[in-house]
Amino acid sequence: LGEVYCGNLDRYVELTGQVARLPGPGRAYAIAAHLDGLQSAGRVAEAVALADDALVAARDLGSPYWNAYTLWIVGLAFSKTDPARALAVWDEGTAVVADHGVRFFEGFLSRDAALLHASHGQPERALALFETSIEAFVRSGAVSQLVITLASIPALLEQVGRPGAARTLLAAMASHPGSFHHVPTLDELRARLDARLGVEASERKAAAGAPLDLPGASAYA
Repeated sequence: LGEVYCGNLDRYVELTGQVARLPGPGRAYAIAAHLDGLQSAGRVAEAVALADDALVAARDLGSPYWNAYTLWIVGLAFSKTDPARALAVWDEGTAVVADHGVRFFEGFLSRDAALLHASHGQPERALALFETSIEAFVRSGAVSQLVITLASIPALLEQVGRPGAARTLLAAMASHPGSFHHVPTLDELRARLDARLGVEASERKAAAGAPLDLPGASAYA
């Protein structure tokens, strides 16, 4: 994981692949982690091919924590090839979280399911799931994940006909560099919102959002 945070995704894929080939219960983490690295690197077909092995390893271990992690990661791979299956996998993951109190994954599962619903014409469901994700990351204090979640919402607000709210939230997130790193379409969205709202309205909405700190942006969203 240290390699991921240093930007060395290829090294992460290499290392998790080594651990995934070792015997023992560590495979319950390693296969899913390797799958995650592959799908993050765009090697989706290879990732999907590992889905069954990852799920079997997690279920054999019997840990609700690693089971929830694996269901989240497997859903990410399927989200690129089979959205319906991804949502079914994430529903199972949500059930594990609820049944066993594995709250660590509540925000991740809700956010990624929200993104998928938003891209497949179900904005109301996406809005509800984003709310759950915000609440989970605020409650846990997971700042970096909260930033990613909040930065993902302006595009949905534009989609549901709230360009002013989208511009306000985008301005709030502009003070968090991770926003534009993890959601690289924000620059394009900002230009589109500015054109749609007009200069005066866009500047007014941005001025309202710019002073918001992360708790304020969370409450606004």
